[in-house]
Amino acid sequence: MECYAFCKENKENMETHIDLMLNFMEKMYIDKKYGYFISNLSKTSYEEAEKALKFMIIMHDSGKSLKMYQESCSKNGGFRGHEFISAYLAYSLSQESNIYLKNALSSAIMLHHHTMMHRAGFIYRYTRLEISIKCIDFYKKYYGINIPQYIYSENIHNTISTLSQFFRKNTRLVYAFLYPLTIVDNLAASKRDGRGTLIGNEAFSIAKKLGVI
Repeated sequence: MECYAFCKENKENMETHIDLMLNFMEKMYIDKKYGYFISNLSKTSYEEAEKALKFMIIMHDSGKSLKMYQESCSKNGGFRGHEFISAYLAYSLSQESNIYLKNALSSAIMLHHHTMMHRAGFIYRYTRLEISIKCIDFYKKYYGINIPQYIYSENIHNTISTLSQFFRKNTRLVYAFLYPLTIVDNLAASKRDGRGTLIGNEAFSIAKKLGVI
């Protein structure tokens, strides 16, 4: 049994998706010292900024670990609203001591599908949400991250509120995380099935011409 990140025609497991995105992040941003931009904005070290970028990639789809999502995979189901669950998990499980980095990376995760409207409503229908055991095992095995089996909607709502307020006051820092996350996520989608998105296809074409990928 696998923990899936994509469930349409070409199923993709979480390990493949994260590894692909980390590879793109390394070549396109970290190797280009993008972390210095983050460190200057957040008044923290380059090493902490680089670590935060990688943690963001690892956690950005962690919300897809919900049991209901994983069970719907056999029917080519989707992950509508997973970004809010992912943001909560990143925020609650981050060991980042710099509150600006923690809030910024979590806010970027919350917003990485922000062009798609009305995606958080389902959370309000539940008091408690269950995480798939296979995804819990995956995050523990590969990243040493202990995702809880149950999470609670009240805590998710409070986190969304906290991050929304942070975003309004720290827009530039949040977008410094959101920009590379959006690019490498769309690049990974293009690499997966050859179709991807408009953003991903354009980014892939440019990156290929520049010899980055």
